[in-house]
Order: sequence, then structure tokens, then C-alpha cells
Amino acid sequence: MSRRRDKLYVLGQDSANQGRSFYSLHDTQSRYALSYTGSADLAAGDWLQLTALESYSHRLTDFDQNIVRNNADYLNLASLQLVVSPWQKLNWQNLVSHSYAIKDFSFTRNTRHTEIRSISSNLSWEYAPGDSLTLGGLIDLQRTTFPDDANRWDNDLRNRSLRLGNTHYWKQRIKLSNRMIWNIRDDIYTGALLSSNNKVVNSLSYSPECDILIGDRLLFKQEYQIRVDYTKYLYEYIFNDQKRSLYRQLAYKYSLVFDSFPFTARSGDLVWMKLPYRRGSGNAFLTDFSFAFEQNDYADYDTLTDIYVINFKNRRYITTLTLKHDIQDFYYIIQPRYSWGTWTEYNLLLGLAWQFNNLSLLEISVNPTGEKIKSLDWRTSISLNLQF
Repeated sequence: MSRRRDKLYVLGQDSANQGRSFYSLHDTQSRYALSYTGSADLAAGDWLQLTALESYSHRLTDFDQNIVRNNADYLNLASLQLVVSPWQKLNWQNLVSHSYAIKDFSFTRNTRHTEIRSISSNLSWEYAPGDSLTLGGLIDLQRTTFPDDANRWDNDLRNRSLRLGNTHYWKQRIKLSNRMIWNIRDDIYTGALLSSNNKVVNSLSYSPECDILIGDRLLFKQEYQIRVDYTKYLYEYIFNDQKRSLYRQLAYKYSLVFDSFPFTARSGDLVWMKLPYRRGSGNAFLTDFSFAFEQNDYADYDTLTDIYVINFKNRRYITTLTLKHDIQDFYYIIQPRYSWGTWTEYNLLLGLAWQFNNLSLLEISVNPTGEKIKSLDWRTSISLNLQF
């Protein structure tokens, strides 16, 4: 449980005093927070584990002057997880969860209640050292209601998905991964005001990857994605008879990573970490050069020709260079990025971090970004975490 009271000041300008700026007290806000988490575990040997979790939290924010912004957040989450491992190489995880959240505004009619119920199951089989096959499914229902506004904006979302994945190591240094996801989403507005947006979206995506480890410091990574979404509206549009639309995406990314630590030591890959590698030091240098492409097509269904007609598309090319240098407890990063195609964007990230006293951390970053070099949007951040 915590309580905090802050004074809010506004920066103004006094024209009678040579235009000098000054701060004036604008408002005072009080914030209260309470949270609770409890869990219970039951293990029946090495083959079965049952975990129950209950979590509750609420936050209150009150203003002395601007009382129309007074609000509160309430969240309760309960879940039950069952993990079954009848054999060492076979793992079956099941999760049932229920959450209820309230965003309450004291003086407006925007209060909303969100309830999410979900059940998921995932089966994983390691049929060879490092090689695995996974199969998973998920069903969740999200219901959002607006009781203070005559329930005009109430919405139900139901997701059903199936996932199939495979990871295979060829001669240990080449990792091949494949993931396929099929998802069906029902988007329903229960009130008549927005019922013309009711629709069902069928989505299918395939994402193959290939990682090639060269020595212990160099990695060549390839990522691809093919995705297609079919949308069917339950009611016709008001101004035309279109009831179906199509979205498709083709994307790929190539990355070349060099890490002097070396890369194998901190890759997190259980197979690669068993390979012989040189020991790292407190002075490590990492470079990551990548090139990516993405194309998005949008189409509407033509009832006369019985085909989908593309009416809009965009392409984007992205090149990124990341330079990161770790020097004991200090590191800095330089990351320029340039994208072109349907639109152009420039981006540069400059950052540094210093950890001192083994617990405290100082982080500083500067990030100019924009479509034109002469009119960039500069974003800066400073974070200081002190522990004694």
C-alpha cells in the first residue's frame, strides 16, 4: 500500500517583467495504491505441477481543483495453471484465467468495465537434442461494457487460435524455425449504434527463420513472414454493398551480428552455449547491421468479378546499424536508422548507462526522428535509480 501527494506547477511568462518565466501552483493531486498477490503450488512428483494465482490491485487519483479528472483503477486476476510432464521430453501446459478490470471516472460517463476469460493449452515435444515440435491452442473472450453511458459502446471480442511450431538444428550451427498461426477473431458491438462494424477476421501467418552461427562471435539471421487476413462484415455497409476485404503482408529481414563477448556466451540458446567459445571480458563490443523489407496490400471484394481488387498498397525498406560498447559497468549505444519507400523516416538513438554502487543506475538517451532532417522531433530521457 502506498500514498503520494504531488504539487503540479505550470510554467508561465510575465510580460511586465521583461518576459521572464515563472512557475505557479496549478493543482495538487493525491495518489493511493493498494496491491495484493497470493499463490499456491502443488507438485506431485516431477510429472505434475498445479499453480493457483490470485492478484488484486487498485489505484485512486484525486485532484483538488481539476476534479473532473478524478479516476480510479481496479483489477482482479485469477488463474490456474496445470503442467504435466509424463516423459522428460514431453511437456503439456494448460492455463485457465479470468480477469476483471474497472476504469472509473468520477465526473464523466466514460467508465468502462473489462472482463477477460481465457483458456490455453500448449504441447511441446523435444524429439531430438535441441529439436522440438510444439502445438498450441487458445480461446479467449473479452467483454467491454460502458454502464454509465447506456451501454451504447459495449463490445465483445472472441479469439480462437491454433499454433504449430518446429525448431531444428542442422549440424548444431544452423537453426531452422517454422511457425504457423491460424486465428479467428469475432468483433461484435452489442448495441445498434456501432453494429455495422460487426465482423469476423480469419488470419493465417507463416514465419520461417534461419540462424547461422559462424565461429563464436558472428551470426547471420534471416526472418520471413507471410500473412493474410480475410475480413467478413456481418452487415452491409451503409453506402455500398461491400461485405468482405483482404489484407496481406510480405516481410523479410536480414541481420549480421558481431559480438566480441562472444555472441555464443550470451545468446541464451541452450544448444549453442554448449559449443566451445572464448571467454568474455568486461570490455565487449557489439555491432548489428540489418536490412528489412515490408509490403502491405489492401483489397476489397468485387461481387461482379468474384475476385479481390487491390486498392491500396505500401512498401517500406529499413536499414539499421547498431553499435553497442560495454565497458565494465558503463555502456553506450549508437543506432542510426533510415527507412524509405512509400514514406521516408530518419531515426537516430544515442544512449548511455552507468551502474554504480552495484545497485544504482543512470540512463540517458537522445532520439531525433522525423520525415525530414531539417524538422526532426527530438526526444530525450533521463532516468536515475538510486538504492542505498
